[in-house]
Amino acid sequence: MINIQNNFFQHYPELTSVESLAENTTTVVTKFPPTSPLIAHWLKSIAEKIKSIQLTKSATYITIILFQMVTIVNLYFLNFLLRLIEEIIHSSPKKFQLLLCKLLFKIISTNFDYTRKETCIKWYLHLVHDLGLRHEKL
Repeated sequence: MINIQNNFFQHYPELTSVESLAENTTTVVTKFPPTSPLIAHWLKSIAEKIKSIQLTKSATYITIILFQMVTIVNLYFLNFLLRLIEEIIHSSPKKFQLLLCKLLFKIISTNFDYTRKETCIKWYLHLVHDLGLRHEKL
């Protein structure tokens, strides 16, 4: 499975479509056992791909896919995913950090349970504070 996965990410966006990536990511996150290390490896591989193709249209698509995973990833991996997202936002140019935070807030503020939402909002507020983004900008 790891070799298939590495080829899958290696060929994005040339041979792997964004739809296929989204579908496979959702499948891995929802169908594998909730504590499977494959989930963590898959999410980390997405984050690494985002960093390697940063500032491209393709990076935008897979960033959205990764951000969407906060709504469905098992709580066991939620903090791990949030750390990956934080790394991506911190490594992005300043002018894109605000845009990424707005997108992330939209995803966090809708569509999931109270426990997950509370964890994500606390983490998000800490992230925004660390980035020095002012409330008026958000």
